[in-house]
Amino acid sequence: MAPIIVRCKADMLTALDATPAGQPVFAAPAEALRTLGGPAWAAIDRQVREERPARNFRLVVDAEASPGEAMAALDAGCAAVRFTGPKSVADKLADIASAKGAMLMHDPDGVFFPAESPTSTSNN
Repeated sequence: MAPIIVRCKADMLTALDATPAGQPVFAAPAEALRTLGGPAWAAIDRQVREERPARNFRLVVDAEASPGEAMAALDAGCAAVRFTGPKSVADKLADIASAKGAMLMHDPDGVFFPAESPTSTSNN
């Protein structure tokens, strides 16, 4: 299943309400991470979980090839971060993510998270 691209909390709620039971995966693209920042996405994740406690989902924020953005997202409490940079850096970030109870998705080929997706719900 392709991730559902979201750029704000309203996107997540709308998409979550429109998807069948299961575990949809939401992806916050890099521009959304840069615009709102890691702390905002960590808060959005918590808020949506509080508003839809019966739903299981995963939010992945995209740090692209920036180790600094990946670290900032992990430090802010984001549970899953996508990183496209070198494997050597990804391995270090994965160790840090694991220590924080988070997950780093190394996706150098853009398989998980294409640049644009027809499943986008909004341009907010």
